[in-house]
Amino acid sequence: MMLTLNRQVPAIALLSLLGLSALTAVMFVDSGVAPLPLFAGISALGAVSWWTVKVFTRSARNIAFDFSVLYIALLLFSPPMLQDLSFATRGTKLDQAVLLLGFIWVVAHGLDLFSFVRQDSIVLALIAFWCSSVITGVASILTISEADAGMVAGSIWGQTRPVLVMIVFTSVVALLSARERLRLLHWAFVLGTGTVLVGFAQYNGWQPAVELSTRIYTRKAEQQAVIDAMSAVGRAYGTFDGQPNAFGTFCMIVFCMTLALAATQLVKHRWLALAMTATSASGLAVSWSRGAVAGALVGVLVVLVMVSLKFAVRVGATTVAAIAGLWQVLPEETLRRLQDLLTLTTDNGERIYDARLAFWSSNFDFWTRHPLLGGSGVRLAPADSQYIGLLIGGGIVGIAVFLLVISVVLRRLVQIARNIEHPLRYAALGLTASVVAMLVNGISVPSFMEERVMEFFWFLVALIATPLASERFGEGISSE
Repeated sequence: MMLTLNRQVPAIALLSLLGLSALTAVMFVDSGVAPLPLFAGISALGAVSWWTVKVFTRSARNIAFDFSVLYIALLLFSPPMLQDLSFATRGTKLDQAVLLLGFIWVVAHGLDLFSFVRQDSIVLALIAFWCSSVITGVASILTISEADAGMVAGSIWGQTRPVLVMIVFTSVVALLSARERLRLLHWAFVLGTGTVLVGFAQYNGWQPAVELSTRIYTRKAEQQAVIDAMSAVGRAYGTFDGQPNAFGTFCMIVFCMTLALAATQLVKHRWLALAMTATSASGLAVSWSRGAVAGALVGVLVVLVMVSLKFAVRVGATTVAAIAGLWQVLPEETLRRLQDLLTLTTDNGERIYDARLAFWSSNFDFWTRHPLLGGSGVRLAPADSQYIGLLIGGGIVGIAVFLLVISVVLRRLVQIARNIEHPLRYAALGLTASVVAMLVNGISVPSFMEERVMEFFWFLVALIATPLASERFGEGISSE
């Protein structure tokens, strides 16, 4: 007979796992022992133990839910490892191992990959983009003398993860009802609040949090520059490995989605969504990511246009009041960056994108030598742009296929958002706004390719865009 566990067990187990890991790391910081192996080891042991218990005590449907929560927790909080390897541009993390295990589990349970790909246009488009990346990588090794095979492998692995996320979680969430998917969405946002709290601690200079986060969530290079920026001007990066812009992009996605969810008529969900909207907006502010702020503003417009005039007036009034209040309490340095965004200039009259123009010019010169497929595995100046990065890393073919992927995603999301009977319509509306915001933010950062953000985005796509069981079997739409 199938055993059952109390429904609170997933929450208690997850919080205990994260708390124990963080506490152990803190205990060893002052003693000089590196906390990373301890954090990783305890997390892995706890994850394996928890997963083993679930396999023997839970139904496949409950396993699907718990696996998804575990993956998001590891995605947001597991530290980067093996950064010394050439292919690990940001370091590998435990979520990647769990993702591979999930893929093996899905295939072992009878997934017909060929049939699956043919039926899902988003996965098919993503695989086309992955194929273009592989072709670029192979061509680079064969034709570009300075191309590094390890870096090419790392780039291909980076493009593989969105495909794996879509395959695994499209299969996993297909077992869940609309109500369970919304609950999983709230879990993801609640876990995201944890990284925002880390960002607050960094911004306010709370020393234990600053020391712990700079030791655990490090960049492969220029970590001292990150620490200097955090201490000098207060830019926070949460758990996003020394990347304030990636942290800002994550907060932007959560902001757009929770704002849309606040339009729901369910009062309980509305207040929860509004609380998360305020939290993510605060995280966006302490990241100081001007591109993410610009993207969030455009995302707000998308939400307002697609919801209703009444909701637009209510949100507009709330936004004006919030801005007026924040303007009185935000530090002068934060206000200066917001002013830079509005005027596109700095205090000394320089354009805010002048530094990037030099990088873009260098990268553009590289692209002109490899226009069709671009080049991979070559050390270049940072692209600092989704579109420049696509051009140099995939050429005309790469950027064309990427735009195809985004168009397929948007088409599916808009279909759901416009269906007034669909229980996920507001979530689809929020993700539509997030995609548009990421396209805007992509002018100044590689918004769709950033570590942790990339996997989180495609998890949301799988969660919302995967047809409900009632849709697949032609029974009409149901929230059960």
